[in-house]
Amino acid sequence: RDDQHRYARRARTLDHGVAEGRCAGLILVATNPFLGRLKHHLGEQAQKLVLRTLSADYTTLDEAELAERLQTAAAG
Repeated sequence: RDDQHRYARRARTLDHGVAEGRCAGLILVATNPFLGRLKHHLGEQAQKLVLRTLSADYTTLDEAELAERLQTAAAG
């Protein structure tokens, strides 16, 4: 149950960012099954802005590596 609240809370954060116009598109990066659960909790407007989903764990990357991987993902 705690996991469901965590997914919902993260999805609400994305929903608020979309509603406030803080992003033009979303690239969701998470490991399975978290990725599916996160997508399930996204609001309709945020779902429309999902450009790409990646099943990956980027939690150990430094800021430069993360930016490089996300740029690559956004381009291709």
